[in-house]
Amino acid sequence: MNTFPEINASTMVIRSARGHWRHALDILLTALAWGLFTYLVARGIWSILSLERGGIDLPWLTSLLPGFADLGVYLLAMLLLGGVLVLWARYNFWRFRGRTRRGASAPTDDASLLRHYAIAPDSLQRLREMPVCIIHHAPDGRIMQVASARLGASGL
Repeated sequence: MNTFPEINASTMVIRSARGHWRHALDILLTALAWGLFTYLVARGIWSILSLERGGIDLPWLTSLLPGFADLGVYLLAMLLLGGVLVLWARYNFWRFRGRTRRGASAPTDDASLLRHYAIAPDSLQRLREMPVCIIHHAPDGRIMQVASARLGASGL
């Protein structure tokens, strides 16, 4: 019995019902914003092409200009470090292409398990037969006790 609802990709996007007037208002405001943006860009390009250098006098802007030089240095540093990161990623892609770098670990045998956890061979078999168990470890890593829901607690 599955308690989780099935995930449907079409339900992952939030969709809300809108009336026709709200939809028309969205279209009108979007068209107005795009028209204003196009006008401003065209006006800026036209002023550059017609060599009009006059503009609005902004005294507070001239006090900020020295800070723009520092921001330019920071921008160059970010671009340089970003380029180094991209080059490192491309190098790793080329170097490890076609190879599995995160493979599965080698399987362990029973002798190494018995030696590592300091348990008896019959205890290992009991651990394998328990569907669910709680293992209590000593500070040095040895298994001290195994508790099972159906069997209670049994010491090893």
